[in-house]
Amino acid sequence: MDTQDAAVVTTAYGERDLLAKVQELLGQRDDTSPLQPDDIPVDQYHSGGREAVYRVIEELNIVPDDRVLDVGSGFGGPARVIAAHTGATVHGVDITTEYVDVARWLTEQTGQQDRVHFTNSEIAEFVAAEPFDVALTMHVQMNVEGKSSWYRSIGEHLRSNGTLAIWEICSTDNSALTWPMPWSVTGDNSFVVTQPELRRAIENAGFETTTWVDDSAWLKEWFAAAIAAGPGTNPGLSLIDNGLARALNFAMAFNTGQLSVVRATFRRTT
Repeated sequence: MDTQDAAVVTTAYGERDLLAKVQELLGQRDDTSPLQPDDIPVDQYHSGGREAVYRVIEELNIVPDDRVLDVGSGFGGPARVIAAHTGATVHGVDITTEYVDVARWLTEQTGQQDRVHFTNSEIAEFVAAEPFDVALTMHVQMNVEGKSSWYRSIGEHLRSNGTLAIWEICSTDNSALTWPMPWSVTGDNSFVVTQPELRRAIENAGFETTTWVDDSAWLKEWFAAAIAAGPGTNPGLSLIDNGLARALNFAMAFNTGQLSVVRATFRRTT
């Protein structure tokens, strides 16, 4: 490993008692039926929400026999949606212990424990019984300094010619952002790069680009609809410290063109 590209991974999520808070929020539901993966209101911790997950997987042709690796899996929302819509087995890996606890509990509530699993680990330290067919990351690399090393670690868990899919935030001009943002309170642990820089880092990790789409226009429309609906429609904001301020700063950065979002797929070549 190139020591100058060590995969230093940090997290902005240090909230406590998250499982109790999630259980309290879901206990306030009017609907008493079992939880469905598409109906959980607090488990999609990335811009675009559940719709973004659909956009990411629509070109992946995932089948029930596939094994999918979700790196930076958070509360497990994407993993549960992918398993429910494709029949595949999904394994989420996340470095935040409380997020993994919530992910496991929510998965028990949806009855998906046979196909959806989670491990509290750095991807470089994660041990899997066999390779995966598909790996994905959704809004994770902003906290990764050594991106090529990090993506290389993901690639090591993919079969030959396996697929990597990303839904990631990029800077347009490396201008100063207004903090807090969803992935950083002060910016000290933020490593946002431009789209060309991110693409180069992934390709240097042993991947070949197969699709690359700037989805910023779509995301601006999503943000506009979310803001118009009001914060009450996203109870998950209450789970993160300064959640509303983070979300508003994030949306503003998109509206002013400071940030963009890319949806892309890659083939492992090494």
